[in-house]
Amino acid sequence: MTPFAALPRCLFPVCKAQIIDAVFVGLHRKGKALAERAQGTLSYNVTFTFCEIYDEVVQDLLNSQNRDLPLTEDLIQGMVVEHLTESG
Repeated sequence: MTPFAALPRCLFPVCKAQIIDAVFVGLHRKGKALAERAQGTLSYNVTFTFCEIYDEVVQDLLNSQNRDLPLTEDLIQGMVVEHLTESG
């Protein structure tokens, strides 16, 4: 996977699509390499969520009805936003 530091340096609104593309390209390359090592016996599924935190309000960017979502901290997963819509 492409480390965040290796992504293009620019203002976030200008290149957020480039960041998303870089993440998916990195995931694809990593999955392809793992599948080649497993000689085609490996399959994987990628799901994703998108949220925005603005003025202390967490909003689901895949479902505009989900606003003011709870943000909690889990010892294993780290920061978790509950009830986000998964796509993929």
